[in-house]
Amino acid sequence: MKQKTMQILVRADTSDLRSAIREFRIASGQWVIVEDFLDQILLASALRTREDAPRWAKWIDDVDITIKTGYCFIGEFVNGGTVEIPLGKPKLILAQASLPDKEMHSGFLRQFRVVKMDALGGITPTHIATDDKRGGWALRMRDLTANLLRDLERVEKPDTNRFSNVEVE
Repeated sequence: MKQKTMQILVRADTSDLRSAIREFRIASGQWVIVEDFLDQILLASALRTREDAPRWAKWIDDVDITIKTGYCFIGEFVNGGTVEIPLGKPKLILAQASLPDKEMHSGFLRQFRVVKMDALGGITPTHIATDDKRGGWALRMRDLTANLLRDLERVEKPDTNRFSNVEVE
């Protein structure tokens, strides 16, 4: 079955992506085209950054808890510019923003935060955040992110009704 695509352009200066999407009453399983989505993610993440510093975001489709590095977060990177995003179910995104820091080997302090996109496209920061001031940033986030992703999947696919075998008199 071919998915429908709605041609909706939302600019990064839109203060509330959720309200812009609600205006169009987008149904589950559809897509929306968003201009400067990476900027929207970084704004929602509340991470401090500069335009000339490295920054990126990545969809989190799965977490491999056997891996101790950033490669444990499985998913595609969010492209800069205009992108098409799926709606209809909550998703997690890993955001990374940098600030110049002469004490760091790379010259930048990298900050990380997991953000949640709800089924309508609204983006909110989660409590899962760290930086690379000391090693092991991915390990500090890995298990918390895996648990949150599992919780989102449970909400998306609820268990069968546990009261279905209960007889009512």
